[in-house]
Formats: sequence, structure tokens, C-alpha cells
Amino acid sequence: MAHRRAPRPLAPTLLLAMLSVAAPAALAQPKFIVTGLSDDLASGGNGVSGLYSIGLNDANSSFSTVPLIWQRGVGFTLVPGAQFRGGTKVSCSSDLSALAMTAENIENWEGLNCFAGYDTMTGALNPALPMPCPVPGIAHRWTSGTGWINTGSFPRFPDPITGRFLGGTKCDSTINSANDLSADGRYVIGSGYFARATTSTGGISFGFCGDFFPFRYDGLTDTFEPLAVQPGTTTSRADRVNADGSVITGYDLANTPADQPTAIASGDFNADGVLDLAVSNLDTIRVAVLLGNPDGTFQTATQYAPEIGELRGIAAADVNGDTIVDLVVTGGTFQAKVLLGAGDGTFTVSSSFIFPGSQPGAIAIGRMNADAFDDLVIANSTAGTVAVLLGTGTGSFGSATSFAVGMTPSGVALGQFNAGTAVDVAVSNECSNSVSVLLGNGNGTLQTAVNYAVGSNPSGV
Repeated sequence: MAHRRAPRPLAPTLLLAMLSVAAPAALAQPKFIVTGLSDDLASGGNGVSGLYSIGLNDANSSFSTVPLIWQRGVGFTLVPGAQFRGGTKVSCSSDLSALAMTAENIENWEGLNCFAGYDTMTGALNPALPMPCPVPGIAHRWTSGTGWINTGSFPRFPDPITGRFLGGTKCDSTINSANDLSADGRYVIGSGYFARATTSTGGISFGFCGDFFPFRYDGLTDTFEPLAVQPGTTTSRADRVNADGSVITGYDLANTPADQPTAIASGDFNADGVLDLAVSNLDTIRVAVLLGNPDGTFQTATQYAPEIGELRGIAAADVNGDTIVDLVVTGGTFQAKVLLGAGDGTFTVSSSFIFPGSQPGAIAIGRMNADAFDDLVIANSTAGTVAVLLGTGTGSFGSATSFAVGMTPSGVALGQFNAGTAVDVAVSNECSNSVSVLLGNGNGTLQTAVNYAVGSNPSGV
């Protein structure tokens, strides 16, 4: 973390100086107060709050950064009990009776300082704790009566299925940051990290980062509450708050105008003899299911959230042997998931993750070995591979076996391309301007790819 350098020692004669700029006669001449503190200004103009580094003698010396307030007629006052950590400033109320800043999480709120991580490739628990255990920053509020109070963060708890920690977490050096304090001193606003089962980029959440959401802390009731954000957003921030906490400004990076569909699959999802559609959407990270009507039109889409990040591929087949069509969707950094069909056109998102490889996209389902179970064939775009995952007939799949293809594989197709009985694989390679053909061996493995030049940037096959 970069510490701010200490201001030079303050000369008493510089504490108050008048601006030399001429002011209109009708207006009071503004005052320029040189205090060395400039994070926030009391509304009456008679005080400021800020940070000061103590013990800084040279670039290699140890020091601590502490909050101070300066009041006209009083001078500087050290506000003890908290060590600045990872935020940006010290905010003050209109009368300097309350302060807010990001301070060291010395209370280890909800065990957020130190915890086991997770393997981002497999999702398995990594029992090794980081040593020494880092101390991150978290939003604090101060009054003379309470001292520094830890505002807390988003609730943090272990997911009962995956064992991963969900909820409030930390990223970089902070759990959350105090960005502003209402003028009445009651409300602290800012943003904090919230870990889902997957991170904002779709990778497995390993208790370190997550999505970035705004919050408001009420110092009167000691309650921490998330602020409403747009659907599908993963990055929002609260920056400023008005005098009584009723208006908060910031930003929200949700992409709401378009779903950006990436792939489509069809099947009879409700056993009425009419084909239905399932579409994977990149921006909304949802699967849209549209049930077909006999006249060729479709009903309003029902949305499902696989929770694996940005969705890139989808396929339909009965993967658990109950004769009902299921869906398999790919997305995020490493994952795929099964949506089990109920037979009435609805689906249940499986709690289990599938790990085909790096940035999985296009997917095809077929029988790659001699058993009676459907298997997955998935293109991994950043790895330049195609992965085969053999099905168990229960809706789960074995570990991925990867085979090299061209650069940025973008599409997958299955078929019998020679006189054999085994299923073969064709993969379009967007950045190699080629298609790779891998003949099947009939046991779930594939032969070395033979590449054929095609047009520029093939996106499917």
C-alpha cells in the first residue's frame, strides 16, 4: 500500500493566511487556511480533518498515519485509536463531532483478516493460511463518546455446498472503504467487496475479492446496509452523501441495454412435441428459456442464473438419464454448469461446478466413448484446447482431458468424419483462421488435430 508522505513541519506563522486575490466588494474575502490537512472541511469553515504521518524521517523509516482535526482557535487534535489503512481520506461532520475513515481491521470483524483460500482451477480448499496474516482496512466511524467503531461489512458465511466463503471479503488492502460522511455525522457511505460463489470475472471465488458494491452505515442504529444497484452489475461505488444521508451519488457499471446473446440450443423442454429455445447471455449472465408455440412463435423468456460469470456456450441433452432434456452452459474463467430439466419447461441450476479449462466457450454434447452416457466437448478459448469430459449418467462429469487445437477456438461440432464408428470433433479457430479436426478413438480420447486453413476469423463450425 502506498502511504502518503508527511507534510513538512508547520510553521505557526503559516496557519492562517489571506488570499491576495482581490474579491468583489459585495462578497466576503475568502480565507485560505494552511493547516497541512485537507481531506474534508467543516461546513462552517472553522475546521478541517485529514491524515498526518508520524515518525517519517526518511524514505526507509517506519511511521504511522493517523487522523487529525484542526479547529480555529483550538489548533490540532490527534484522534487516537485507529490506524489509517487502504482508504483515501478522513471525512468529517459539519461540526467535527464525527469522523469516518478506512482504518485497520484490528477487531478482525467476522474473521475477515485471515482465512483459507481456494484453488482457482479446481475449487478445492487450500488449507494453508497466508503468513503473516495480513491486516486489511475497513470503514470506521468516530465520535468523542464512542471512539472508533468498526462499521462492519457485508455478511460473510461459508457456502454449504462448495465450502467457499461468500459475502463480505477483502481485495487488495481493504474490505470496504469509507468514502464520505453525512454532514450530520450519522451516515458513513462507501463501497465494499462481496464474494459470490464466483468472482465478477467468473473465476472461482476464493475469499479474496468478489464484486464491488456500495453501502450505507447508520451510526445511530449501528446497521450496515447495501444500496440498491442495477440488475447484473458487478461494480458500483458510493462516493458522496448529502447532509442527512438521503441522497447518495456514485457510479454503477451495469450494462443494462443489451443481453448480448452468445449461443443457442433447442429441444423439447416441456414434452409437448414443440421445440423450445435456450439462449446464453453474456452481459446479464443469465440463461433465457423460451417455450415454443405450435404456430412457430415463442413465449416470454424465463431467466436462470448459473452463477458462473459471463456465459459463452450452451447445449441441450439428457445428461442424467431421466429422459428429460437438460442444459449445460459454459462461462466465466474456468466453469460450466448443468441446469436439470423438470419436464415442464422449467430448470434447476445444479450446485456443482464443472471445470473444463481456461475460458470455456463453445460446447457440444455426444457419446465419446462406448458407454450409454452423454459426454461434453468444450472449447477453451484462452488455452487453445478442446476438452472432453466423460459423463456418468447422473448429471455429473469426470475430469477434463484436453487436446491442443488452434488459437482461440470458437466453435465445436461432432460427427463421423471418416469411415470409423467413433465420434470425431471439429473446432473452428478464430485467431488461427483454421479448423481443427480431431478423429475420435472411441474411448473418450482424440487423435492429434489436423488443421485446415479457412477464411478469416471463423466464429463457428
